[in-house]
Amino acid sequence: MSKLNTLNRKGFTLVELLVVVLIIGILIALLMPAVNAARASARRAQCSNNLKQIGLAQLNFEQAMGGFPANHTNTGNRDKAPFVQLLPYLDAANILALYDSSKDISAAENQRFRLSAPPCITCPSTPGGKIRTAYGSTGPGSIGTTTAAQVTDYALIHKRIDSCDGKSYGTPLGVGSINSTGANLIAVDSFTDGTSNTILYHEHAGLPNNYWLGKNTGTTENTAYLWVGWNSAPAGHGASKFTYWCFFENSGNEFGWSMTTNASNYGKRAGAIGRLLNVTNTTSAPYSFHPAGCNAQFADGSVHFINENILPTIYQYLSAKDDGEAAITENCVNMVKWTTDWADPANGNMAPDGTTVN
Repeated sequence: MSKLNTLNRKGFTLVELLVVVLIIGILIALLMPAVNAARASARRAQCSNNLKQIGLAQLNFEQAMGGFPANHTNTGNRDKAPFVQLLPYLDAANILALYDSSKDISAAENQRFRLSAPPCITCPSTPGGKIRTAYGSTGPGSIGTTTAAQVTDYALIHKRIDSCDGKSYGTPLGVGSINSTGANLIAVDSFTDGTSNTILYHEHAGLPNNYWLGKNTGTTENTAYLWVGWNSAPAGHGASKFTYWCFFENSGNEFGWSMTTNASNYGKRAGAIGRLLNVTNTTSAPYSFHPAGCNAQFADGSVHFINENILPTIYQYLSAKDDGEAAITENCVNMVKWTTDWADPANGNMAPDGTTVN
């Protein structure tokens, strides 16, 4: 009898199996976006933590030395970039021990040093992983076109700003003052806009490859942004129209321009698509692989995630330490249009970019 029951017992039909497989597929399809979003959020948090480590190191450096580490110290190929000066405060004295200060950075004796970068200088969202190398440009402070070094995904606010009031403001960590110990330092009291309202570093991810609106252009960046060398001169490079990584205003009263990815794209700038962030990673422009914005580290050590649709003028106000403009860190989160408190009654209630404030 028991054998007969076993023979009459029904199993799953093919249709039932297909229905089960379909339901599992639907559940996976619903779950994957949430999993990917969680992963992206975790990577963004890790990137923010990297910048917080850098900010804390800078504050500890300032306490010990009496000022922030200046970009472009001393002269020639033995200059130390700010990241290098921060190594003892990034728990990376072992890497600094590899540096032979009696030799140029490009010397063979410093190869291990150039390729032994601290982990906090790369963003986990960037394609290519942590180990990415590039070659420096020629000239003072470079590592040479035939010598590889690790790149970084974080760049100094290093280009001077061509502002609509006709003034140019220097990089927050430009050439400083030499103290009694020979250190080249930036005094905290030079941040007249406030350390909490001045960006020092922002994401400049993806190097050595060039990206334009999230797509690899197929070209590579072989100059600057190597963690051991200069972060480029404040005056920029190239023709006068391409001197700065961003503009307040050009002769056509357009705002939010950014350097293009390569020569074939000259004339196609960020202003044409209405934003400054995450357009191109050329010439230290703010760029990340996080959705909707990028992280920036302020002089007070704080890190903020900046909306990619921020008004370019506001971002540039936050990029200068002494321009006297009333941009505050809260503006970087959702300042996507001018508010009435920015209107200038003496100029027809116009916004700083000349548009009407509604």
